[in-house]
Amino acid sequence: MKNLFELLAAFTLMLLIGCSESLPKDSNAINKSIKTSVIKERINLCCMIHDPYSGDCHLNGTVAYTHQVLENQLDLNNLKQIKVMLEVNANLCDRLGLNHLNWGLRDVSEDIVFVNDGGKVVIEKKYPIKNRDDIEIVIEYIITTEGVRLGTVNIGLLFNTYCPASN
Repeated sequence: MKNLFELLAAFTLMLLIGCSESLPKDSNAINKSIKTSVIKERINLCCMIHDPYSGDCHLNGTVAYTHQVLENQLDLNNLKQIKVMLEVNANLCDRLGLNHLNWGLRDVSEDIVFVNDGGKVVIEKKYPIKNRDDIEIVIEYIITTEGVRLGTVNIGLLFNTYCPASN
């Protein structure tokens, strides 16, 4: 009986020693094994929008985006953490052929959103237009676990807050 107890104790000790060697020593080892999917694509901007000051205008350019699904091990609600980088490079052209400085828009942004499988999140970005202080471009982006697409593209009015002093 004594031999059986010693054999059982030795077996348990060997099991504990063997299992403890296979555990990761680095707490970041779990995070290093997390896989992420990255999508890099371009969306063409080519649409007609109405400028209340100079009539119908063409918006031409591209939105380059990077869409990265960050796998979250603490995903209890089936939400995916998505990092989205948007780089807009476009020009606004009036159809009247007026002679004016370039109306360009250039911007880079990075956002983190949470999306459930099969769901979507809509984010709105406002872009100032070079050489214009009266309007801005407003673009809605639809973000899913599969990528990014355009929603609506509009012009937003900027109100001049300048008030001359009254006498």
